[in-house]
Amino acid sequence: DQAKNSNAWQQALDYYQRASQLCPASQPQLAWSVGFGKAMALYQTQQYAQAMTACTDLHLQSPDVLSQMQLARLQILIWFAEHQFAPAFTLASEVLAKAGVELLPLDEIAVRYQQLEQLYDPKQIKALQRLPAIDSAELQLALEILNVLLTVAYIVSPLQYMAVSHALLSLTIRRGNSSIAAKAYSTYASILSGAYGQYRQALDFSDL
Repeated sequence: DQAKNSNAWQQALDYYQRASQLCPASQPQLAWSVGFGKAMALYQTQQYAQAMTACTDLHLQSPDVLSQMQLARLQILIWFAEHQFAPAFTLASEVLAKAGVELLPLDEIAVRYQQLEQLYDPKQIKALQRLPAIDSAELQLALEILNVLLTVAYIVSPLQYMAVSHALLSLTIRRGNSSIAAKAYSTYASILSGAYGQYRQALDFSDL
């Protein structure tokens, strides 16, 4: 873990490979953690095929929803690195649904996006900075997955970008602020101004 935390990924990979050989079968949680660390190190050293194989091996061993989401986030990163966008978005939709987060169908997003205004008072946008901190590890990880999706969604299509932005903002306002809230608010501001011409609200959200 020290090598990983220092971004010395090749050294970390060597240690994780050795740890996987030594890890006793009687400790499945430890074995999963070691396997996940190895998969992450493979990804960071750009060994994408081996990293995906490691993720596949870990899938059935994931002990809980949080572990499944951590694994899915890594798989999404691997697919993006290989420019395989369709399976990445499919997996993201599936794993986010388990956490109660919906990515809207693209044929609904233009109308549903405007309905986000129902979640806040347009005259009291600054009040959103006083939302409580999000209190769920699963939802925090869901936000991280959405944050990963957002950059690639911008490349894929405007509607995909709006769908991810919608989920980010909706989750933030409903459940609380986090380190990713700034991305949710700023992305919403850019779409309000660029797509809907709501410049006053866009400025207020950018100020958040």
